[in-house]
Amino acid sequence: MVTKTKKTKINGQYHAIDAVKLSLIKSELNYFKGLSIMLTVLILCVFIAFGALFSAMYLETRITREIFQVALKDQLPPNLQAPIAGVIDVADEVALAEEKEVLADEETPCCGESASTDKIDFSQWLSFSKYGVKVLFPETWTYLDRPEQKHIHLFADGGVRDGDSTEAGNVVISFIKDDIYKNYPAESLAISGVMSKRYVVPGEDVLIVPLDGQFLRVAFDGAIEADVRDGIIYSLELTK
Repeated sequence: MVTKTKKTKINGQYHAIDAVKLSLIKSELNYFKGLSIMLTVLILCVFIAFGALFSAMYLETRITREIFQVALKDQLPPNLQAPIAGVIDVADEVALAEEKEVLADEETPCCGESASTDKIDFSQWLSFSKYGVKVLFPETWTYLDRPEQKHIHLFADGGVRDGDSTEAGNVVISFIKDDIYKNYPAESLAISGVMSKRYVVPGEDVLIVPLDGQFLRVAFDGAIEADVRDGIIYSLELTK
């Protein structure tokens, strides 16, 4: 009887120890389960927060760009002047459309948008490309290249000049270090996607194009007809 009692006590002790171990294991499992749930929630919160932040930044960037487009509409090339839908209200759009119609009636835009250049058959024009510039000119004109100065002279009279001629052409294409025409009235336009300035100075019409740390200068004398001058500007290309 004594032996059976001892065995019963020992078995009871083992069962108690197993119950404690099982309780500890369950506690650890519950702890890790709760930890995993908390980490999952934190990760979701981080993704949601960053998503909201990037969305706000994107919207702010769009609105800022639209503000600059409206403020600088006369300085930007045509491909950057289109407004973003939903940012400008209908009244502003109508006002802008009416203003553009009035301006179109009052003055003729240059560089290919005018009726004068539409009448020109550019397929008959000659072309010359050098110094990163391609220029088209009427088939009856001639040109003179002066590589020592990096000058291209176009002559409207069609006369052929010797290489050592010092005569200036009716159109002179050259390069200058600084824009020396800043104080003159200017019109903004795009040449091969580069924002440029067209100045009206006494005795000539000058186009200034930023190019590789310097400025491309295209000077027209007063004898050039408006449609030919606009055609040369419209067809001018930057090849590098």
